[in-house]
Amino acid sequence: MIVDDDENMRIQMRDILADYGNVRDVASGMDAVRLSREWIPELIFLDVMMPELDGLATCGMLRANAGLSGVPIVFVTSRRDSQTISQCFRAGGNDFIAKPLRAWELRLRAQEWLTR
Repeated sequence: MIVDDDENMRIQMRDILADYGNVRDVASGMDAVRLSREWIPELIFLDVMMPELDGLATCGMLRANAGLSGVPIVFVTSRRDSQTISQCFRAGGNDFIAKPLRAWELRLRAQEWLTR
């Protein structure tokens, strides 16, 4: 699952990850929470900075769903400071990718988390 309020980013990520199976994307944290009630993804790429419900709060809500407790969450953000990275891991994230995205890195992280 890809969660990002930027439509162009969702399209780019979906295209890069197309070979990894059923890739679904949503534009908000609340949409991710709703979708996760009916579909359990194998991996979640989650933007940190989104309006209304940011990625950190979204991660907490997703982790509260017992069915998602073992699903890896990879945060994606343009913020690279140590405080943001620390917040991502404390919120329940498993990994972190900085924007701008590099296709090879996104594929590598997906492969790593999907084969664990």
